[in-house]
Amino acid sequence: MNKAELKKEILESGISKQQNLIDDFQHRMDELRSGEKLLNESQYDAQQASHNGEMNEQINLLSNQLHFAQEEMDLLQRLNVDAPLHDSVHFGSVVETDNMVFYISVSLEEFVADGNKYFGISTKAPIYKEMLGKKIGDSFSMNNKQYRITDIY
Repeated sequence: MNKAELKKEILESGISKQQNLIDDFQHRMDELRSGEKLLNESQYDAQQASHNGEMNEQINLLSNQLHFAQEEMDLLQRLNVDAPLHDSVHFGSVVETDNMVFYISVSLEEFVADGNKYFGISTKAPIYKEMLGKKIGDSFSMNNKQYRITDIY
């Protein structure tokens, strides 16, 4: 598989991982809402009312996380993998180092594409700021760990 095809596979795998995260948040919110409905139908005392308030708080927290995950999905879906391959690190780059392979996109953490492990990082991540603009052969460090860039595409 050439680098352009691999980059498309990496993006597709990243989108799939992000969609799973979105689905998980939505499923959990649906579960909480169905529990809230049951409590509303049989609410008898202050203890149940307190529990209902806690569930509303959890739903609001999950809703915020879901919104953030959906914004990150939008960023992923706007990545142009048909653009020329990168020769320096920036948004959309795959950065191979002597320690691991990074995908500069959104906070995907570790995921697998084409049988290989990748670590999706956001442009807001401190490590991205260390590698921004670097080229093959350049080095950078993060948390006392040294990385040497072996390929970028």
